[in-house]
Order: sequence, then C-alpha cells, then structure tokens
Amino acid sequence: MAANAKRLSYREVADKLREQIEHGDIPTDSALPSASELMEQFGVSSTVIKNAMILLRSSGHTEGQQGKAVYARLPTGPGWLAELIDAGAALAAVAESSAGTEGAEALREWQRALKSVPEAQLRRAE
Repeated sequence: MAANAKRLSYREVADKLREQIEHGDIPTDSALPSASELMEQFGVSSTVIKNAMILLRSSGHTEGQQGKAVYARLPTGPGWLAELIDAGAALAAVAESSAGTEGAEALREWQRALKSVPEAQLRRAE
C-alpha cells in the first residue's frame, strides 16, 4: 500500500506542474523552483520530486539536469497544429461574416475541437 501511495504522490506532483506549464502559470523557458522548494511546496520527499521530474522530462515538459536548473518547456505539437489553428481562424472569420447556418455550425465544431489543445500551445502558435 505504501508503494502505491508513493507512486500516486509523484504522479500527482507531475500532473500539477504539467498543468501549470500548459496553462502558462509557469512560463516556458523559466526555471522551475528548486527541488527543496518543490519538496516544501508539495510536502513530499526528494524521491517523489525526482520521480516527478523524470515524468515531466519524458513528456517534454521540462529540460535540464539534476543539480542544475530545470526549465519549463511546452512540448511542441505536430507540425500541422499551427496550420490547423490558422485555418480555423480563417474559418471563424468567414463564419462570423456570413449569416449562413452551415458556417456558424462549422465554427462551433472548430471551437469544440480547439478545447482539447492546451492553452499555452495555442498562445505559442499565434
């Protein structure tokens, strides 16, 4: 049971930091707090922080080395993501300028699809 609780702790820490990075609360290219600061912030051991950092590095949300600064990174989306966002913006302009029902429905569909893209990724593509 204790091993399972430990696993959940480092995953929970990683999830919270990942959310902060994706929502821009921890800006891309900024240094994350030190391991000791994170230990204090989350009330966990150094092992939990180390394992959380491994998860974040493997998902592309951080870059750096232990003993040196670790920086927030926003994993890059596939190359087509920026093109999709640009095409969607063009679609939105057309839909807004026309009174047609089809254009308005297409815009609503595009907006629903964009909700699955992290906020910070959208800001990065602008």
